[in-house]
Amino acid sequence: VAFPSSYYLMSHWSISSERSRFVALNAVGTAMGTAFTLFICPMLIESQYFGWEWSFYLFALLTFAFLVFWYFFVFDEPVKDPWITPHELALFDTKTHGYKTTPLISPTSALTTYPWRAL
Repeated sequence: VAFPSSYYLMSHWSISSERSRFVALNAVGTAMGTAFTLFICPMLIESQYFGWEWSFYLFALLTFAFLVFWYFFVFDEPVKDPWITPHELALFDTKTHGYKTTPLISPTSALTTYPWRAL
């Protein structure tokens, strides 16, 4: 999943108190996928049963399997998921996507805060 779309999904599928954990797991998973690929490809290339072509075939097959899973089980928003229970849906704040709204600060009050006065 490309990063912009994964962040969109994370904003909808995580509650605000656990969003940082969700983003961290996504980053770790991306790095682990790269490490796994760098570990497996040389073994496939040097294998007597496989060749360099299998470094492409294997990951194309894994990607296709992921695509099938993604097509049937992943939805844009929790509201669109047919398998989510009402209790689980109540955990998500669907109006603000889990973001707490804060009032805007006027430029005058922002410039009179302590860090600006210290300059």
